[in-house]
Amino acid sequence: MEKTLSVSVAAYNVEKYIRETLDCFLVPDIMDDLEILMVNDGSKDSTPEICDEYVRKYPETFVLVNKENGGWGSTVNKGIEVATGKYFKQLDGDDYFDRGMLTDFVRILKEHDEDLIYTNYRSFDDETGKLIENVEVPNKSLVNKHFDLDELGLDRMNFTLAMHACTFRTAMLQEFPIDITEHCFYTDIEYLLKALLRVKTVFFYPISVYCYRLGREGQSASVTGFRKHYKEHLAVTLKLLNIYGSLSVNDNLKDLIFRRIKEMVDYQYYVFLNLEPTAEHAAELREYDNTLKLQYPAFYKTDKKRVKAFRLLGNRCYSRIVYK
Repeated sequence: MEKTLSVSVAAYNVEKYIRETLDCFLVPDIMDDLEILMVNDGSKDSTPEICDEYVRKYPETFVLVNKENGGWGSTVNKGIEVATGKYFKQLDGDDYFDRGMLTDFVRILKEHDEDLIYTNYRSFDDETGKLIENVEVPNKSLVNKHFDLDELGLDRMNFTLAMHACTFRTAMLQEFPIDITEHCFYTDIEYLLKALLRVKTVFFYPISVYCYRLGREGQSASVTGFRKHYKEHLAVTLKLLNIYGSLSVNDNLKDLIFRRIKEMVDYQYYVFLNLEPTAEHAAELREYDNTLKLQYPAFYKTDKKRVKAFRLLGNRCYSRIVYK
């Protein structure tokens, strides 16, 4: 039986969460439609053993893919390579899908053939499990409709580009492999934008499938994670800026991509302002700021007071403007 949806689960040292992640797919009516690729990225804990339990119990649905550690991007690359489903969706091993939404979601995937199915998603607090935000497509004129991406006007391009909202047609991803950077954090936006550049058609459907965990200790998006991996965030930001500079797409799509990369650019300033106030970090911030000004001037404008202060007063003010 042809699978409708391949889900690539990025599984690295997530023994605390992986059962909750995998249990969301135990919906009898649709399990034959699902291919759950548990991509074990060289875990050192019991993650692969737990995943193997699901393979033994549900061999027609769950597949364990063991590989050497290569980072989040490598799990995406491997998942796309081995996926056989009509559609492909990425899922982090500490997140999960809303089990109650999956049957309807699979039905939509069966009925449609667009390159991108775009849905809402939710974020929730790791400690309490409480809902933080339900992120919806803000333009209600988009929902339940098919669009050629080239024909979407700027008035309809006001939606959040997020990995959690995107489900791509697998054959589109496999025809020209998108090759996400490996051994590097913060590559989800790289995956999203590279995939988006191949999209010609999109369907917007207003259900929240992806449930995104926030606040986990050590999470790459935490302050601790940024301090440890800030150079990787910087490398990805500069890579995306370079990609933008070579884009050959219509103005509407380019504007959408610009806004998403600008968010990444602005967040890089926030990352620098959460580091220890050392002379080295001040010099790196100055280099980043100068790179934007000279090479990517369209992204240089800011309304952030701390960034303006740094530009005006220089490195000597760095220790006074960082977040304590």
